[in-house]
Amino acid sequence: MTSSHERSRSICSLLALLSFMQCRETALSVDYLGTYEYEEVKWLLRSEKRCSFIPYDTSEYFKESENAKTPCRIFVKPLWARDKEHEISRHHVQYHAYGAKYNYDFTTVNCSTTSDRKLDMLILCEGETVTNRTTCRTDSECGETETCRKHLDMDQQICIPTRHLYETCDDSSSCKNSECRGTDRNRSCQCPRGMSHTASNGQIECLKSNLSLGQSCVHDMQCKGTRNAEKCLNGECFCEEGFVLQRLRCLPDRRRIDEACEGHLQCSGTVNTVCGRNKLCTCKQGFIKTYVGCLQGNLSLGQTCIYDKQCMATDNERRCHNGECSCAEDYVLHKLKCLPGGRRLGESCDEHIQCIGTVNAGVCGKNKTCTCNEGSLNIQGECLQGNLSLGQTCIYDIQCMATDNERRCHNGECSCEEDYVLHKLKCLPGGRRLGESCDEHIQCIGTVNAGVCGKNKTCTCNEGSLNIQGECLQGNLSLGQTCIYDKQCTDPDNGRKCLNGECFCAKGYVLQRLRCLPGNLSLDQACKHDVQCTATENSGRCIDGKCFCAEGHNLQKLRCIPDTKPVDEASGEHHKKNESKVSDVCVQNKTFTCDEGFIKIDESCKQGNLSLDQYCAHDAQCTSTENGGRCLNGKCSCKEGFALHNLRCVPCKRASFISWITEEHGVYLMTGSGVICIIVICSAILVVLNRRKSGKMRAPPTTQHSIAERSGFQNIPNEIQLESLYSDPIDSHWRKEEE
Repeated sequence: MTSSHERSRSICSLLALLSFMQCRETALSVDYLGTYEYEEVKWLLRSEKRCSFIPYDTSEYFKESENAKTPCRIFVKPLWARDKEHEISRHHVQYHAYGAKYNYDFTTVNCSTTSDRKLDMLILCEGETVTNRTTCRTDSECGETETCRKHLDMDQQICIPTRHLYETCDDSSSCKNSECRGTDRNRSCQCPRGMSHTASNGQIECLKSNLSLGQSCVHDMQCKGTRNAEKCLNGECFCEEGFVLQRLRCLPDRRRIDEACEGHLQCSGTVNTVCGRNKLCTCKQGFIKTYVGCLQGNLSLGQTCIYDKQCMATDNERRCHNGECSCAEDYVLHKLKCLPGGRRLGESCDEHIQCIGTVNAGVCGKNKTCTCNEGSLNIQGECLQGNLSLGQTCIYDIQCMATDNERRCHNGECSCEEDYVLHKLKCLPGGRRLGESCDEHIQCIGTVNAGVCGKNKTCTCNEGSLNIQGECLQGNLSLGQTCIYDKQCTDPDNGRKCLNGECFCAKGYVLQRLRCLPGNLSLDQACKHDVQCTATENSGRCIDGKCFCAEGHNLQKLRCIPDTKPVDEASGEHHKKNESKVSDVCVQNKTFTCDEGFIKIDESCKQGNLSLDQYCAHDAQCTSTENGGRCLNGKCSCKEGFALHNLRCVPCKRASFISWITEEHGVYLMTGSGVICIIVICSAILVVLNRRKSGKMRAPPTTQHSIAERSGFQNIPNEIQLESLYSDPIDSHWRKEEE
């Protein structure tokens, strides 16, 4: 029976063709005669009626019916006259069946009489049989699901699709594995008697049923003849899942250990089991029962295992370690034998591998006892690495033997022996003193600042240090730096004198603004400051770069003579006072006073406002330096209770000691111990004073000359007021020190 969907699709195809023909009116002028049964159309064209066909009266040939089994629509061209006879000279059949179109012509008979009116007839038929468009002669010319058969309606052999179970069929159809049974239009493919229908691959087929174990099959539903064998496997009925074939029976599968069984194949629930004599699943021979099933027993060393009891093939084995059979605890493997292990130093052994109880004692000696490894030493029952090199970790001195003069373990590392030093992985004699032999600088550490191994392979002073009486002392010191000997003071500005532990101006120079300038200059000599002009009595002034007489004095015969004009009571002019040896001034009350820069002492005028170390005769002259008002041994120095430090007079806690030193030995210390004592005491005093942030020094009322202006010397204050600090060339003390 033709489905409504397929019939609708065929009708649509016919309508499309008609529309096409009508659109081409000039080329195809056709007339529609009606719809008739296929068999009647075929009869017309095969008979002589086609030779005298009258289009006006079709009832003579056809019975028009809309319910025709196989309807055919007839179109003709050209139409001369509807009531006249025509000869159907040509015809063409298009047979549509379920979307497929077949084109062919019927076999006709020759006309005995011919007509001048010729007709071409187009016949469009819609069949209800499922067919293909391919005409054929044999099945090989058709598709896999087709059969080459003669179609009764078409009188042609065509490829007809195979019909499946319960699909419509007719005499032209071929039912696969079934029969076309039924009446008239209700015929369909049905299973032969003795067979049942079964769904397979999305299609229903007729297959044999109630097949037994081992019989050929296509679907599981066929296998019903043997209990628990309802599965079609590889084209044969076989045991269902969960069952196993045993003696032509399907028995329960996957029996576990100790479960009932009838054959070995059933015991597949536990690996390595068989069906025992007691009809229970048990372990195979050579296997042992464990919590996880039957495992291989009597394993040898190195074989894979899970439990210790599997490992029984070797003496002293019986241990499963890291998944392998190994020797029992405290035993070691050697040549597939388990020997006692953990042998300690001195214990009996047969092989080296047994000696693992003591670190580095892994040698089984000739006396069959464990001894220390080569290169290790037996020290207090331990084997410690010997012959260690410098820097290696150690515990005892005896371990350090790899390097000459090493043999010392210090802070856990091999180091050089005492009094030796390390250089380029060699131990060299250390502590070399000044003048002693050496090979490298590092050896020269016996004398402070004597760390240079000279070209003559002896220890010499470091660069910048001087060899003075067997010591290396800092040289090239500048003004104000700490010193002991004059040689240390090599300031380029003539600061070459060590005075009271500090570098000071050399003899014949005076300190002015942190520079040592030539002192004790005579009249007309080149100068920069007044303090330089002291060689000529009553000079003391530097004017236009030359030494000149002091104010109130005139130059006569290379001498500075006081102005001798008497004082007039009305005019206030000065008069000479003959008995005065130095510059004086006669005032209005008929008495004399000293010039500026001089002070009256014992009825005479003396140079005043002198700085430290300047020549003096009285304490009153030494007022330029704060706390320096004392004339000691013909030189201005710090007053009692104060000591010189950084060109200043600072309080000294041990005033009596300092006083004794200065009174007995002058301002210069002649012994090294005395100098060191003074440096230590005064340094402590300086620290205290700096913390107290001492203020500026008081300046005398006379003209001042600053000697401390932003210097680079350590611990020298920024402002020190010194008028004139110099060294007298005829001073006997200088001569004494030079001697």
